[in-house]
Amino acid sequence: MLAIFFVTLAVGLNGAHFASFQVNHIDIAPNHAGVMMGVTNGFANLCGIAAPYAAGVIIRNGTDTIQSWRLIFLIAAAAYFVDNIFYLLFASGKEQPWNKSLDSEDYGTSNDRDPLLQDESTRPGVGVSRRNSPVSRGDYDSN
Repeated sequence: MLAIFFVTLAVGLNGAHFASFQVNHIDIAPNHAGVMMGVTNGFANLCGIAAPYAAGVIIRNGTDTIQSWRLIFLIAAAAYFVDNIFYLLFASGKEQPWNKSLDSEDYGTSNDRDPLLQDESTRPGVGVSRRNSPVSRGDYDSN
């Protein structure tokens, strides 16, 4: 019963990682967050590929004893612990300088690159009266 409680607790608390390291990509480089998430998630999934192989090597052809499984779970716990300490020591939420474009110092504060965010007076095609447009005047031939 106690084991079920701890497994349930571990799985429930595992959801907290979405509020920590996974949003860190957006914090440090919003312009490259998608690519960064893909690369880091790809490397992280290598553990999911290696773990069953490592467990098979430890168990070795049917000698699955309590000690073998204890070693497997201790290795997993040590990996989580070391990775967490590394993250706590070296992770930052500061925007990285390589996030900004080389040709614009104020990328992210300027609306030059996004036409939906531009001021109406600077957006191309805005300011043309709809009454004087070719469509409203009937200049276009309908056939």
